[in-house]
Amino acid sequence: YRFEGLPMLNYLYLSYNRISTIAAGVFDDLESITHIYIEYNRITSLDREVFSRLKTLTHLYLRNNKISSIDPEAFNGMIKLENIYLNNNRLKSINTEIFNGLTSLSNLELNSNEITSIPTVFYGLSNLLYLRMSNNQISSLSSNQFASLPNLRTLYLGWNKIASIDPETFDGSFNIINIELNDNL
Repeated sequence: YRFEGLPMLNYLYLSYNRISTIAAGVFDDLESITHIYIEYNRITSLDREVFSRLKTLTHLYLRNNKISSIDPEAFNGMIKLENIYLNNNRLKSINTEIFNGLTSLSNLELNSNEITSIPTVFYGLSNLLYLRMSNNQISSLSSNQFASLPNLRTLYLGWNKIASIDPETFDGSFNIINIELNDNL
């Protein structure tokens, strides 16, 4: 199925269905879409450029699925995307190229996954204000971990397994005003 003949559609709600895959091109004709809700489904992966033609999309809700893999090019071309909600999925790691080019992204939610470490996936996210990675399996924070996020204000890392924090973890993180590290170990 493709969503065609809906040039003025702004909001698309596909939550609480039993969707297991998102076919390439299904959203390609949604020229005015700003919000897509695909929550509480059975999606296991996000394929290459599945959302790439959505130049007007600002909010993408993918919470409460079974997503365990995301192609590095799944979000290519989404220049206006401000918010991605990937909470309550099965992500164990994140490809280092997955968020490249998302210069408008201000809120990234990865709570309640199975992520074990924070790689350098956040380079290029100069407008990111909120990073939420609570309730994962993260065990340590490295030197200059968040220095590539110059505008980061709020960082949520509670309910992980963080036992080691490098003394230089927050070097270069001048704009952070709120850090949640509660309930680790």
